[in-house]
Amino acid sequence: MKNHILFIKLNFKFLKIFGLWHDGNESRSYKVYRIVFLVIFFLLYLGSIVISAVLTSSVEEFFSQILYAALTEMAMAVKTFYGYYHFVTIYRLHKQAISKNFQPVNAEEDKRSKNLLNKINLYFFGYLLWSTAGVWTNIAFLFNGQFKLPFFPWLLGIPYGKHLPYNYNFLLFYQLTGIWIHAVLNVIVDSQVGYLLAVAGIQMDFLAARLEATQAGRIGQKKFRNTYKQHIKHFNVVNNFVKNVERVYSKSVFSQFCASGITICAIAYRLSSVNFAKEFSTVLPIGIYLLSMLNQIFLHCYFGNEVTLKSSRLTNALYTSEWYKMTPKDRKNVVMMMTRSIRPITVKAGGFFHYNLHSFSWTLNTAYSLFCVLQRRKSIVENEH
Repeated sequence: MKNHILFIKLNFKFLKIFGLWHDGNESRSYKVYRIVFLVIFFLLYLGSIVISAVLTSSVEEFFSQILYAALTEMAMAVKTFYGYYHFVTIYRLHKQAISKNFQPVNAEEDKRSKNLLNKINLYFFGYLLWSTAGVWTNIAFLFNGQFKLPFFPWLLGIPYGKHLPYNYNFLLFYQLTGIWIHAVLNVIVDSQVGYLLAVAGIQMDFLAARLEATQAGRIGQKKFRNTYKQHIKHFNVVNNFVKNVERVYSKSVFSQFCASGITICAIAYRLSSVNFAKEFSTVLPIGIYLLSMLNQIFLHCYFGNEVTLKSSRLTNALYTSEWYKMTPKDRKNVVMMMTRSIRPITVKAGGFFHYNLHSFSWTLNTAYSLFCVLQRRKSIVENEH
């Protein structure tokens, strides 16, 4: 844990490339580059999504072709804005995650942390590759002869079609490049949240094991008392660390939760109207997109749930240590600590959604309910005709 895992290093490299490095020491040339990059791949791109939404001719077209991409892009814009706005704090949190206070103190802790972080590293790389595949499999649109854009039909006001193939090729690659950049930005924010919460969970594991192993008979009364105080101090540090993560990412993750239920519903609705055998080139990228959306909210919920579960273990860890050999004054501090640990650490998005598996299942249930409503409306309209 002396250095960041490889994916987090790559994470910050991407932020520099995308013009989102914001430590206050950027050069003038980098600021100019940032403006040009953001105008080309953010303002023009997001503006095209808004205009496409306005120009849709029916509710079915809006839900099946525009909404699922538009909501994801808007959530990405919110996440990117707050990531840029809180960049200094985010960078400081990542430095704290590899600071001396968060380092393993023995071989067993070092082994456990390396194993977990290696798995997280592979998971994040898999997430990035999967999201990339979800975007670039849309290259198949080049070969189906329909001259349709994969995500939204209106783009920069440039005409395209069979009579203008070069315009179509340019717009297709621009759209795919833009959606890939935005997919990577989603992965960046999601992996940052997941990584920082994973680090907090690891620290809770360490702390519980250290408390259970703290025995006055082994290390002496004086050292026992000092060690106990260090553990309580470390708990407060980790708790503050989690609260800072919550504060920085609260609005970003809240926007993701709000968008995810409707987006998953919209994707499922679009898939329900597609012939899988005849339109496999359309189904494949949309299916990958759907799984990526599920992964986005699962990642936050899983790692937040782990922090809650591991922090709840601290009460038993405190009780199994030899607290009864402490002085009455120190025992009061232990009681206060136990009282505090009875309420496990929870992380919220927007003060509403908890980062836990219940929120994940609730989002899926909401998406399914919306899907059923749309399907019923569709069947009613078809019966009327």
